[in-house]
Amino acid sequence: LLLLKSFYCMSYEDVVIAMSPLGIAIGSDEPSCGSIQSPCLSFSTIHQWENDTSVIIEGNITLDFVIEIHLVSNLVFTSSPTSKEEGPAIITCACPHPEHNCGFIIEECQDVSFDNLAITGCSMLYQLNGYLYRSGMLITASTDIALEGVSISNSYGTGLVLKNAAGSIDILNSVFSNNSLPFALQIDSNGDTVHGGSGLVILVSACEVTASTCLGTSTAGDYNIQEVSFNNNLNNLTNLSTGDWLFTYGGGLSILLVWNVQGNFFNIENSNFTGNKASAGGGMIHHCQTLCNDNTLIVKDSLFLSNSLTSTSFGGAGLATGIAYFLGDRMSTNNNVTVISTMFYHNNGYYGGGALVYCNSLDPKKPITEYNHVSFINCVWEGNTGAISPAVEVEPNYRSQYSHFFSTKATFENCTFISNSIVRHYKETFNRPSYTFNAGIGVFIIAKVTVYFSGNNTFTCNSGTALFIIAGTAFFDRGATTEFTNNTGTNGGAVALVGYAKMKYNNDTSFIFKNNIADFIGGAIYVLNNHVYGPLSSFNCFLEYINDQINYSSVTNARFTFENNRAFTDVGNSLFFTSIKPCQLTCLPQFGSISKPNDLFVNQTCMGTFDFVSNMSERSEIASSGSFFEVDGPTPLSIIPGRKYLLPLKLLDEMGQDVTKITTFQPFFSNESNINISAGFQFVANNTIEMTGRPGERGNLTLMASTHHGSEVSASIDIKLASCPPGYVIEYNSTSCICSASQNNKSLNYNGIIGCKDNEGLAVGLAGYWIGYILSYEMEPPNQDNLYTTDCPLGFCRYFNNTDGSIKNKEYYLLTKEASKTDVEEIVCAENRRGTVCSQCKKGYSVYFHSETSKCGPDDLCNAGFIFYILSEIIPVTCLFFAIVYFDISLTTGLAYNFLFMIQLLQAMVVSVNGGVQFEPSFIRSIYTILYNMLNLDFFDIDELSFCLWKGAGTLDMISMKYVSVMYAIVLIMGFVFMFKHCMCGLKYKCCRKNTVSYSVVQGLTAFLVISYFQCSRVTFLLLNRESPRGIGTTTYKDIVFWDGSLEYFSSQHLWYAIPALMCLLLFVIPFPIMLSFDGLLLKIESRLSLRFMFIRRKRPYTALHYKLKPLLDSFQGAFKDEYRFFSGLYFFYRVLILALLVIATSIVQYYFLLEIALIVIIMIQAIVQPFQKKLHNIAALLIFVNMALINMCTIRIYHLVSTDGYPTETVVIQWLQMVLIYIPLGMGVAWLCYFFYKRCRDKRDQSVSKNDENYFVCDEEFPEEIFNRSESNVDDKW
Repeated sequence: LLLLKSFYCMSYEDVVIAMSPLGIAIGSDEPSCGSIQSPCLSFSTIHQWENDTSVIIEGNITLDFVIEIHLVSNLVFTSSPTSKEEGPAIITCACPHPEHNCGFIIEECQDVSFDNLAITGCSMLYQLNGYLYRSGMLITASTDIALEGVSISNSYGTGLVLKNAAGSIDILNSVFSNNSLPFALQIDSNGDTVHGGSGLVILVSACEVTASTCLGTSTAGDYNIQEVSFNNNLNNLTNLSTGDWLFTYGGGLSILLVWNVQGNFFNIENSNFTGNKASAGGGMIHHCQTLCNDNTLIVKDSLFLSNSLTSTSFGGAGLATGIAYFLGDRMSTNNNVTVISTMFYHNNGYYGGGALVYCNSLDPKKPITEYNHVSFINCVWEGNTGAISPAVEVEPNYRSQYSHFFSTKATFENCTFISNSIVRHYKETFNRPSYTFNAGIGVFIIAKVTVYFSGNNTFTCNSGTALFIIAGTAFFDRGATTEFTNNTGTNGGAVALVGYAKMKYNNDTSFIFKNNIADFIGGAIYVLNNHVYGPLSSFNCFLEYINDQINYSSVTNARFTFENNRAFTDVGNSLFFTSIKPCQLTCLPQFGSISKPNDLFVNQTCMGTFDFVSNMSERSEIASSGSFFEVDGPTPLSIIPGRKYLLPLKLLDEMGQDVTKITTFQPFFSNESNINISAGFQFVANNTIEMTGRPGERGNLTLMASTHHGSEVSASIDIKLASCPPGYVIEYNSTSCICSASQNNKSLNYNGIIGCKDNEGLAVGLAGYWIGYILSYEMEPPNQDNLYTTDCPLGFCRYFNNTDGSIKNKEYYLLTKEASKTDVEEIVCAENRRGTVCSQCKKGYSVYFHSETSKCGPDDLCNAGFIFYILSEIIPVTCLFFAIVYFDISLTTGLAYNFLFMIQLLQAMVVSVNGGVQFEPSFIRSIYTILYNMLNLDFFDIDELSFCLWKGAGTLDMISMKYVSVMYAIVLIMGFVFMFKHCMCGLKYKCCRKNTVSYSVVQGLTAFLVISYFQCSRVTFLLLNRESPRGIGTTTYKDIVFWDGSLEYFSSQHLWYAIPALMCLLLFVIPFPIMLSFDGLLLKIESRLSLRFMFIRRKRPYTALHYKLKPLLDSFQGAFKDEYRFFSGLYFFYRVLILALLVIATSIVQYYFLLEIALIVIIMIQAIVQPFQKKLHNIAALLIFVNMALINMCTIRIYHLVSTDGYPTETVVIQWLQMVLIYIPLGMGVAWLCYFFYKRCRDKRDQSVSKNDENYFVCDEEFPEEIFNRSESNVDDKW
């Protein structure tokens, strides 16, 4: 005591005092140091270790070599009393390079003790059972070992190796942390693999690890590990191919029982395993290699936290325990592992994330007396993750995979599994990391073995199927209650059973399934038995009641409760079986006959009582795999090549429920068929299939159902390949329908089809185009060769505005998914329209008069049609005529000629196909339309004011009705002339009070004749308007009538309209401008002819006509210079030319182009000739024609933009520019009219006052008689 007191009072730094019964003197680091009088400063001067040696260490000393102690008893390493107060003494290893060897080797010693020390940074290379190994400390073949308050850390290799220790081994209140073997030390100088890296390795073996046989028996040890922490140790051997996997097991603690290990007891209490890593047993492993008997492991009140694995080939990130294999007829027996009140939190491994139990096979011909047992009591698994089994896996060892009997029984009692989940797992592929998602199996996996459950076990909020049984058995003892709540999985949210998997149970057991969810089928339980169509037996039923009572009974009181479980496919929300038939046989003793599938889980107690509770009514709680097919619909099925198709099939389960959506089919055709299955559809899911081939090909499709139990259920369906949808064409290499607009080959394109929405299978047609089928005969199938496109007349086709932004804001049609003439018409044609170019009204509808868009309205309102016609057409024409005559409006002045010319032709210069270009606000367009159309004899051309004339009227009929208005106008003119000729105001020799002169009458008649001429010409050319629909590539259809696409051009039906138009053209439209243009020439020709022909000289017919119409001719020609009087006729020829372009052009864009050329030619003529007498009129003419050319140029640009780029901002800007150009002449015309009426009214007022003052009266004689009654005697030869 005095000696200890004296050491306590001394304060030396880095002093080592070795004490023995002989006594050690304190001194310096000399050969004589080591006594009390001469203390040593390091271990290097201690050359001999003796029994009863106590090493007292104070402060921090350095160790730079290997201390080897052999055959010593009662050896103690401890801190001095002074160090104990300040903290444990520290031994820091500073191993010299390159050997890097320093540490402790204690061999064949007794009573070895380490107390209150910190050993750090040590590493030694040595042979361990034939393998190179590194550790900081090695205690081998020693007895009675104690470590208390010891910290072994940062070792290059394993922290401590205990090999074949015997007696009592106590490790208390110690820490093993951050021990690992760097990659640089895993290979020695000879290229051999070096092992090591765990915190603590306990190796027990009667022989060398590499031995092939072993006859001896290991010594037994009693290991007591309490309040020990294993933190952040890493056992990561990189090159496993040249090493022994056994030494890669266990990151924190590795208990390796190798050869003939018996009678060892391991007690681990209140210990923590945190952040450790290894290939197997990241936190801890208890491994029996060969012939382990009567060994016991108890783990109690411990924690496994955040441990993980370094390899995807092994499991048990938290804890791994099991037996490797047996040799010959000798096997490991009566080994017991008990884990009590232990927590497994947030461990991560490829499988067995929380715990792994691997079992050895059992030869049934050589029974054993004692099984091995693994029990988990009151344990909790929470937040563990893994790719296959994040919480627990109980499986055969790798050499027992094909066995059916095993020597280990695993039991779980009162355990909790909460929030464990299957997640992504990191693994190395081709020397580079990548993340791969492994479709997980289950949180708790039982593979082939039997696992027993007793007490109350709960599975809550686990992700990846809570309990997964593969060809194994989960046995629930009497009184066991198992609850599955809020778990999720792919197939089976709570439980999945595969193969000959079973759930066995005794009486008084209870199973609760609540709020579990399956991503596919089996919300609570999923059963997959691949052998149900082998020998049919109740043994194949996944549920089996085991009677544990003396008196056998086939009735059990086990209860299964299912509450609000759900499968996302709504198939088997509670239970899903591959087949229900085996379970039907289970209840045969109770029913005396095979029960019906629908009654099996309702009206029986042979398997227990089943309660189903759900918040949703009419759900499928129980379902099975498909049993037979139903084909829903007529055959053959019409399928588009290259297009996904939903087969009209139903696969029904054994209870008659539709389970098609969960079934995969394998399709195939016979070798004789030319129809092929598209790549990627060799298996059909959700009834979706895709085929390739030529339209019209036929074949027989056989579908083999890949049910969940592998049985063969097949169906056969006739298939016929249909034509491609409109806008799609057959691609001859792939024999699939592809979008025509996406092809660089122009021979496969359609004009007006600008793209496709392939995700919807719809082609996109540009607004302004009609797209449809023109069939040669009624039964001809629609196909890509009889699909045509052309410009659509105003109002015939629908107008869609794209709002989803998918086609660059274009205005478009979405065509149909199938090649159908009527379906395409429903999409393309305007309301109540049908037929080619949507030119016909549907039955019960007629084209309305005065409709700008030629709308088709109901024909039950046609009775008062002609009354409305008189009110809206005849009366306005009459009023207009008298207004022109009364107000003496002249339309043959230089200004009026050009203004009238523009407004009459304006409709031909703006885009008007199908409303393809809409101007907003629309009232601006309506204003100029109404004002301009008044001088075209088009009154009230507004859809809202349109009406039905007669039933069945068509567009050509309504156009032809304009002839009536023109004829009426001509009759009105003739009547007015007749009245002045014969009535002379009603008083031939008396005067009229009306101050009207002959000139105003002639001017009025001239103006109305100009208006009537244009309307007659316009109607004529509208009736003769044609177009040529274009098909695929450059193909064109025969000419059709533009306003009635159902009529071929100049067909017998068209002639009813064409003949009157041609007559009008030949008798009026062409002769009238010829007479105006060639009046003088005709007089000269007649004069020459009169010299040779007596009857011409006597009659002079044209000369007579000329003088009769001379005032009218003068009125037309008066504005022009004398030498250019023929321009009066040329202006009418301009009209005829521009309107004739409607017939000459085969498309709208061609018409606009030709019109622009014509306007440029006219501008050049006007600029060169300048035919008007007044310079102002010539300037006005040029401005008007330039304005028209600009308006038409805007139209061409707008049409191009809408046809190619959609409806960009540029289109709106050009529309506004065009509108300004249109309104400029209108504004100037209104201003001129106001000035004209003001001046005329002022002149008439002044004239009236003057004449009254002079008592002047205008008499009828003041109307020159020759205006109306020229005789041949009055002919003047001056002309």
